[in-house]
Amino acid sequence: MTTPSAAGLLLSSRDTASLCVSDGLDRVMGDRALYLQLLHRFRDDYRALGQQLRQALADNALATLRPRVHTVRGAGPA
Repeated sequence: MTTPSAAGLLLSSRDTASLCVSDGLDRVMGDRALYLQLLHRFRDDYRALGQQLRQALADNALATLRPRVHTVRGAGPA
């Protein structure tokens, strides 16, 4: 199910489980177009990360996890 967020963006309940739209908009000074652009870029850049991390865990390739997790952590809020 999709519902409009506080920003007027259509987001599914799965999307909003860990996304604070109002905080994101504050960080871009209310620029909805920029906010959407950043969300899309993040999604595109990290779309496969979950599967890659699961595979690294399954392969016991823990050394490959640290840089990937560090990278995605740096892309999120502080």
